[in-house]
Amino acid sequence: METLHAIVQKFFVLGIALCFMFVAIYVPQNWNKVEQADAAIATKAGQIMQNGTALLQLAQDKITSVATVAMQWLQTNLWIKEYMLDTAAWWAAKYVISQITRSIVMWINSGFQGSPMFVQDLEATP
Repeated sequence: METLHAIVQKFFVLGIALCFMFVAIYVPQNWNKVEQADAAIATKAGQIMQNGTALLQLAQDKITSVATVAMQWLQTNLWIKEYMLDTAAWWAAKYVISQITRSIVMWINSGFQGSPMFVQDLEATP
């Protein structure tokens, strides 16, 4: 009897195992279908990252445009400096030097008391 009981028990376990295998393999189950995940926090973080990236791109574009305008302004001012201001400064320096030279020559010719500062007669004794 014990052997009959062991055989029935083995067939019973085999039947249950076959049922589980049939259900797992043949019958479609919910775990075979991947459902859409609702990751609200990750989605918001992704949107924030996208918005941050877009904001950084916008800032970079604005900085680039400001830098471009500044470079154009500097190039224009460099032209003004090179061709206008340098010329005016050179002319002013030449004018100041000529006036100083003229003033020194007049001072040498007239002296402090109306007489010239250089020797007029080498033969004269003081």
